[in-house]
Amino acid sequence: MRVEDLKNYGRPYSETLAEIPRPVQKLIKKESYKVVRAHLGLTGTLRLLLLTWNEKKRLGATDLKPIRQKGLTSKFCIRYIIQNTAIFSAMTKIRGMNETLIIHRDIMDHIAGPMNEAILPPLRELQGNYERAFRPRISRRSIS
Repeated sequence: MRVEDLKNYGRPYSETLAEIPRPVQKLIKKESYKVVRAHLGLTGTLRLLLLTWNEKKRLGATDLKPIRQKGLTSKFCIRYIIQNTAIFSAMTKIRGMNETLIIHRDIMDHIAGPMNEAILPPLRELQGNYERAFRPRISRRSIS
């Protein structure tokens, strides 16, 4: 198998996020909620929802024209970023930066596996081509 034939090879991350299957999306939300509830309790989780709603409104009013001009045009990806930024900002207001980072890491420990399985090719398909399966990043220095 050619590396170029692997699932999502060369596709932007924003496109692959939009195609995560619904059952995986539901699992990600469910696991994330469980972690947040374990850290914040019921009242803290309700407070987080209220603050997140306010943050989404604030962030939604931001002019995104400069971001779109730089190439981020996926409406799904922009909504995803705004949603996660609003949650992170709201949680920081509740628990501070250090504890928010701990909670975020805990969430990632629970959801990274299913999310990566949905986006990345299975290891058996890589057949020793793991290094070549991901396009190298081009540094700005090498462009100029």
